[in-house]
Amino acid sequence: MTARDYEDELQFERTYVAGLYDRLDAERAQVEDRYKAALRGDGGTLVERDVEVRALAKQVKRLQEHQSAIKAQLAETQSLMRECDARIKWNEQEAGKLP
Repeated sequence: MTARDYEDELQFERTYVAGLYDRLDAERAQVEDRYKAALRGDGGTLVERDVEVRALAKQVKRLQEHQSAIKAQLAETQSLMRECDARIKWNEQEAGKLP
């Protein structure tokens, strides 16, 4: 893998992760709005409100799990990128030793 390939891969990963965070943030905002509406009691019976609040609480938990998974994937990617960077530097050093 060349330095250029490394940079291209890194940029792709950054763009991908940014997109994941954008989608996660949008879904989180939507759930938050629905949750606030449910707590205000906008329409429906108390039982319906309770069902909605519980369902939204499950969605919040799911979103938190997704965020944790994204963070874990990001940490793994960063580790792999550091490893690739070290290999590239080593290869460049070794190439400089050749006659």
